[in-house]
Amino acid sequence: FFLFFFLTRQRQLFACQRPLPLLLLLIPQYSTHKLFIMGCMGSKPKGTLTIYLDKITNLSDGDWMGKTDPYVTFVCEQDNWVFDQTMGKVTSTKKANDLNPVYGETFTIPVASLKNLVLKVNVYDDDIGFDDKVGCVDIKVDDIISVGQEPVLIEKVIDEKKGKWFSKDSKIYLKLSYTE
Repeated sequence: FFLFFFLTRQRQLFACQRPLPLLLLLIPQYSTHKLFIMGCMGSKPKGTLTIYLDKITNLSDGDWMGKTDPYVTFVCEQDNWVFDQTMGKVTSTKKANDLNPVYGETFTIPVASLKNLVLKVNVYDDDIGFDDKVGCVDIKVDDIISVGQEPVLIEKVIDEKKGKWFSKDSKIYLKLSYTE
């Protein structure tokens, strides 16, 4: 097992378990993203994580004018020991002036496996110019679901320490499933 480190043109440290041809590193158009896609660190998706966003309840109103216009982003990451690998990101629709938004939306993200899979759920308030982060929660997917299992209902309190506008009883309701 070898781990190679090198600097990219953006001066970011990059690790690789397989040696890359030196010529490849000298070609300027190869960024870390292209090297990642070429298979240095990543593995090909073998399954699909399905996320059903049902609703959010009891949002606190963070807007000066009107009410909060919430939307949700889901970022799926493989939590590796050295470098986390982002598997995908999806975003819900925005719900105008709604403190108890109902979404009923389904998203799919191709993933390599359930091992060390973390779903980062972020709730934002859509504003003109800059969107405010209202709250977030991390879900360790491999602790909750297994391959081929029926969708699991998840009810999570949004972390009010990270999102200052959430009331203590603000909750997000999801269903998760994984298929290969």
